[in-house]
Amino acid sequence: MGYYRAGEGLSFKHYSPDLSQATDSYLSFQLLSNAVESPDLPPDCIQVQAPSATRDCGSSVLDTASPIDSHSVHSNYPSIQSSEDQAHIGSDFQPPAGANDIDQAQSTHESTGTPLVLTGDCWGRVEIDHNTVHDAVSLSSEGCFDFPVEPVMRRFISHYFLYVHPLLPMLDEGDFWDLQSDSNPANYRNNCPDILLLQAMLFAACQFVSEEEVKALGFRGLRQAKACFYKRAKLLYSSQMQTDHSLMAQAALLLTYWSSSLNSSEKQPNSIWLGRAISHAKALGADKCADIPKGVGHASSQQRLHDNRLRRIWWCCIIRDRIISLCVRRHLQISRDHLDNHATTTISYDTLSGENDRSHVYDVDTKSSLITLMLTMTDLCLCLSDILTVVHPAKDFTVSDARDSTRRILQIYECKKGLENWCARAVASSLIMAITEHDGQQVDMPKSSVLMFANMIWIYYHSARVTLCNFELLLGMTTHSLVSYESTQLQVATIERVRIGLWDAATNITNKLEQLLDLGLARYLPSSAVSCTALPLALHILDAKLSPAVGPRETKDEQSRRFRRQNQLNILVAAMIEYQPRYEGVDWVTRAIRYFMECTYCESAMIHQNVTNDEHQVKKPSMDVISQNPAHFLRLALTLDLSLSQDRLPVERDFPRKLQALISKTGCFIPFLFSQDSDHDDNMIVEDIATVARQQGATCTLSIIDTTCYLTVPADTLVEPAIPGHELMNFPTFSFLINHDTTGKQLLFDLGCRKDFWNLPDPIAKTIDKRVPGIKVDNNLADILREGGLDLSKIDAAIVSHHHYDHLGDPSTFPETMDLIVGPGFSQHFLPGYPANPNSPVHESAFKNREVREIDFDQHLHVAGYQAMDYFGDGSLFLLNTPGHAIGHLSSLVRTTSDTFVFLGGDICHFGGAFRPTEKTQMPRELTREEVGLPSSAPEVVSCQQYLSCHPNPAEASSTPYYQPCSHADSWYVDPSEAHKSVSTLMSLDAIDKVLVLIAHDPSIMGVLPMFPAATLNGWYQLGWKRLLRWRFLDQLPKDGQPRPYLVDGTYVDGRRVKTLGGTKI
Repeated sequence: MGYYRAGEGLSFKHYSPDLSQATDSYLSFQLLSNAVESPDLPPDCIQVQAPSATRDCGSSVLDTASPIDSHSVHSNYPSIQSSEDQAHIGSDFQPPAGANDIDQAQSTHESTGTPLVLTGDCWGRVEIDHNTVHDAVSLSSEGCFDFPVEPVMRRFISHYFLYVHPLLPMLDEGDFWDLQSDSNPANYRNNCPDILLLQAMLFAACQFVSEEEVKALGFRGLRQAKACFYKRAKLLYSSQMQTDHSLMAQAALLLTYWSSSLNSSEKQPNSIWLGRAISHAKALGADKCADIPKGVGHASSQQRLHDNRLRRIWWCCIIRDRIISLCVRRHLQISRDHLDNHATTTISYDTLSGENDRSHVYDVDTKSSLITLMLTMTDLCLCLSDILTVVHPAKDFTVSDARDSTRRILQIYECKKGLENWCARAVASSLIMAITEHDGQQVDMPKSSVLMFANMIWIYYHSARVTLCNFELLLGMTTHSLVSYESTQLQVATIERVRIGLWDAATNITNKLEQLLDLGLARYLPSSAVSCTALPLALHILDAKLSPAVGPRETKDEQSRRFRRQNQLNILVAAMIEYQPRYEGVDWVTRAIRYFMECTYCESAMIHQNVTNDEHQVKKPSMDVISQNPAHFLRLALTLDLSLSQDRLPVERDFPRKLQALISKTGCFIPFLFSQDSDHDDNMIVEDIATVARQQGATCTLSIIDTTCYLTVPADTLVEPAIPGHELMNFPTFSFLINHDTTGKQLLFDLGCRKDFWNLPDPIAKTIDKRVPGIKVDNNLADILREGGLDLSKIDAAIVSHHHYDHLGDPSTFPETMDLIVGPGFSQHFLPGYPANPNSPVHESAFKNREVREIDFDQHLHVAGYQAMDYFGDGSLFLLNTPGHAIGHLSSLVRTTSDTFVFLGGDICHFGGAFRPTEKTQMPRELTREEVGLPSSAPEVVSCQQYLSCHPNPAEASSTPYYQPCSHADSWYVDPSEAHKSVSTLMSLDAIDKVLVLIAHDPSIMGVLPMFPAATLNGWYQLGWKRLLRWRFLDQLPKDGQPRPYLVDGTYVDGRRVKTLGGTKI
């Protein structure tokens, strides 16, 4: 997606926020907030204020959310605290040199809107060697050599060593800070932090600084700052002329913290960067570096430092590999076999302790505690090696026979024992881990940083338990048919064991998050915390949704359980709200949960069971979703897993086949509208629509607007082959008003033509005068809408199908708050406006102070054969990439009822006969006069033969369209071959009974569909409007070789005819 605001110094290519971020995040958190609503909560329950349903989605939903009151974090570094934090600072810090200057610099520095220049004696040593990078000029233009001023730079780097380094110690912190005091010019060039590494460190650290700090640097927020530093580091990495494997491994490790946003074309970037880091590490021989204890052998000091660096890099690769696999459910890239074959590459306390007394952010005792936690983490990673190999096998999950099933069950058992053994070792070897295991309030509670990292390790541990439980449930539900059961007791026992394990792990994760939220530490958790929170959150939401209503016979235990679960749900939502400004993963998690919750049939047996009047049923113990409907829960868990793993919502074939069959029997459905394949056959398109129609998603209210723009245009510039008598085509022009029924947001699809079209940019006005023989525009669209009672200030955005004058209209007649949504390439070709850009179809005034948001279609997301974007994130409105006619041409698919849709085609084609008839929509032998649009004086039934006589292909006239897109050099189509593909897909879509296709210039619409503001189109299916529209284009064809009456007989200016169709001026 691109962002452009005229009149501001923003470069379009530098700023690319996610179009769907605001609306998607808003709806996601609205869902989560709705889930935590409960009027019966006890006074001590944590409350999360729900976002207002009328809130402007363009603002952050977090502005209205009130999560748990957060206290200040013990940052161990007084200069990075805000003034109100000073009272909460602990004693576990070692202030760095120059720290006193940082807050002063922050308070005096004014935002310039551009990256700041690096200054100061220390950081000024980072020089740009043009001989080491490709295209230094280009890199400079992208800001790759720009850094914040030195005090602010130090602030970022200090945050890096506070919150990234402790569990990813890939470099020696002491060596890093020692570079400041090294005054020997011969040393600093070889030892100073490379500019690539610095940019990567800024990227990794910026998620932990405050919103105010990144805004002071000219960024709109933390996510944009992350994206900027990531882009710079990525460019620098790609531009390296000489391969420094150590440097590039370290940079790649840090870039594994980048995850793709919704609708991003960059898929699984964290795994890609991890693969690069591992490759560099192996090239260094880091995986084969033997540990040499102190005082043993003849290794030189330099060799020990070298080996130390290699071991740090290798073990950081292992840590990131295990965490990524655990959190986003992907295969391991460093196998357990590889570790076993190179077991001499170890990491120990001695490897890391050399930096203890040289840290600038932690005191010696804290550093020692953090190293102990780091070693505990490496031990957990070794344990995870076995678990992740079992649950995320290199090949797809299959079970061939009962023996294979038994083998996997034994593997699960061994993995659980391995986790238990790790837990015992961790508690026995680390007082910190023992204190934090059960959340008890201890007299000697660890200091804030140590507490946070210890709790995060426990969260990883319980997440591993969740992963094992899910896999055990999947194994049990997909392989039970392979095992001969004499009863269901074994199956019931498995589900009960999984249920107990899942709830215990989810509760423990929630308790850890509650403690961190209470202490104000949750904001410093890494991005992996989002994934670890996802399943507990989903479980609690599903449990709340499927729980029976409160009954008069509810026991105190049942009431207590309800309140406890509700309180835990509130905590998990509060954690997600805390993560949201920093981490894109929140969008994936909330979107996947929302899709499942809104589109799944949730009438479980549990609900019916608890509303019965049967006395025996009422007295049964309360059961949760895992017991009553494990298929529902498993489908939700896999939906989350697959969304996180593949950076997209799952399609049906992503699920295990046996599970697909099982779920289909339960009546559970989630969206399978999406497909990875770009080549769609007719059956797939029909299946897509049929599937989404079952999903009971949100809807939009749709109205059609006569823009009062009427055209008579030469057919040979739009369609071919020529049909005698149809040299000119009649074009009314329609726009559409889309009202999102959930949020009340209003959108326009196309803006018609401006009334004073002769005042368009000179090149466009001349083109109209030369190539459009008939044109008459009575009113501007803005005036039509006002007269219809619409408040223009309520319009959120206008979707512009393409840049042509009869669709882009005059945006300047609408409030500046109305954004313009455009297709790919629009900004590159048409911004800024005319005359600054001589190719632009609109004056600069149209874009002044207005946001232009450009769609960047996700190559993995297809709807009914087209690349697509789910605009509201709820299946109510899809923007579709329909290339061919113009640069960035867009169409839309609007859900008008639960199972009916309207396709807004724009200029995907220009005549009903360009996509009808077809093999699937064959012309009948006879039609009623109503179906052809004949007057009441005509015969009631007419033969279609009279309309077939002019068909260019008489042998197949009843099953072949009359026209195809024009491929001539002077055609209005920018890419006729792409237009053919778009129209071909449209033919299949048009054949679906519950999809109404409307193109922008179809004269058949006149006299059939009610215009704004008289009525809406949502009842089109019940009213039979598709049947009335399908063949009316036939009345526009010539009869006996004679043309039909023209819609407009020349050029009109201010209502007065000034030129004839033949070009004679009047």
